[in-house]
Amino acid sequence: MKKLLLLPFTLLAFLVGNFSWSPPKWLVACFHYLKKHLRIALGLFCAALVAIGVTYYIDSLPKPFYTTAEFSKISSHSYNSRTGEEIPAQLDVHFKYDLEALHDDQLHPEGEPSSARIDLLNQKVEQGIILN
Repeated sequence: MKKLLLLPFTLLAFLVGNFSWSPPKWLVACFHYLKKHLRIALGLFCAALVAIGVTYYIDSLPKPFYTTAEFSKISSHSYNSRTGEEIPAQLDVHFKYDLEALHDDQLHPEGEPSSARIDLLNQKVEQGIILN
């Protein structure tokens, strides 16, 4: 029975040859240090497990909603014929949610995002933004 189980390895050795491996000196030194200081090795192992668990937990939390802004191309300025003052062109800014960062099972936000103050939601903002 034992020879039957070793048959694949015997055939592999016949086809490829025998392998001989000896660990490098730094690996031998690491194993020797870990055997000598077992508590430190167990502490490092437990710390690594905790770090992996915390990373998995943080990655499983819902991702924040990010918004992107698309700006319209600004046309040339116009002038007021009466006063000669320059009238700035209209700048349209359209905000949208960046849904690529969200988890597949995470709820997607509804509607369009806004950058207005809470008391100005769903109203046209006429002033308050100055671009230089």
